[in-house]
Amino acid sequence: MPKLIKFALLLILAISISSCSEIQNFLSTARLSTNEKENYENMLILDKKLLPLGSYENFGQVRAKSCKPSLTSISPVSEKEARKRLKIKAARMGGNAITNINCNHNKTGDQEGECYSSITCKADVVEISSQEVISELKQKLSQEDKSQQKPDKAFGVGWLTPYGVVVTNHHLIRGHKKISLGLHSGKKIAARLEGKDTVNDIAIIAPKDSLTGYQALPLADRTLQPGSEAYILGFSASSRLQKIPKSIKGKVNATSGLNGDPRIYRITSSLEEGYAGSPVLTPQGKVAGIIIPKNRAQNLSDKKLPQDQDLAIKIAYVKPMLHSYTKLSTGEKNKSRSLAPNKLQSNTVGGSGQNRTGIFSVIAK
Repeated sequence: MPKLIKFALLLILAISISSCSEIQNFLSTARLSTNEKENYENMLILDKKLLPLGSYENFGQVRAKSCKPSLTSISPVSEKEARKRLKIKAARMGGNAITNINCNHNKTGDQEGECYSSITCKADVVEISSQEVISELKQKLSQEDKSQQKPDKAFGVGWLTPYGVVVTNHHLIRGHKKISLGLHSGKKIAARLEGKDTVNDIAIIAPKDSLTGYQALPLADRTLQPGSEAYILGFSASSRLQKIPKSIKGKVNATSGLNGDPRIYRITSSLEEGYAGSPVLTPQGKVAGIIIPKNRAQNLSDKKLPQDQDLAIKIAYVKPMLHSYTKLSTGEKNKSRSLAPNKLQSNTVGGSGQNRTGIFSVIAK
């Protein structure tokens, strides 16, 4: 068989395989009834807290995934594809909105053993009965989209986990095409988005170059108690070009939000602007939470936050997003510690001996 014909056949096969998921989605939507298709095309994606009480019926949770069957599979996993499948399933259940959507990238296979790697999205399905409520929600979501449009650049803080990936706030990188980490040496390295939880404003990003020499921050196993000391590591907006992060001492005011939200710590610290994504550390140097800036924190509360308080998402809501990654071995941790820049070894938190090498600037544009 001539080489040109072989090449053409291989090309056709590749296109067929890569478009297989799109064909499946097309066939799935084609099988929807008229009402289901209308719900699918107009499906709202929003935070459940935006829904007025009594305005909806809860249909339960739905789960969908984008799957790469094997290492040699041409078709890549896609969060966009997983979200489309969520909407299709929600429409079949009779829903016209999905809330509290959460997507995770599993790079080591799924529990069912069907995928070499996958992106799994979960959400709650609801039906909003009032067209007036739907119209108000659409208008509110449109206004939020406009208010959250990104400037040319966004700055924040990211911190290295024991799993080799970096945690920061999702709103910092939302809508940006390029993400980079500012290292203590002054060098910047490119990074990519690996996972996100838009409800809790959490993003997992992976550096494209090795971070050997930078010590990961251990994760706390216990919840901080009211009155406990806490330390926030980061860079204020006025000093974002500094290479060494600043430590701000605070105190846990409460272990829930102003409206009783169990995800939240309220911390008395009076942080300056710029600490978005900063880790909240125990006196032992373990990460207990992640700072949500004041202008975003209001979305997690039904009351105005006091001037001297800041909010943080508890680490328990970050840990599930990290389980798909391989935790560094003790040997790898020790290796990183021994290679850590000497000038940062003395920069400890609260005298605990925890250094600050795992704190970076996050730049998005």
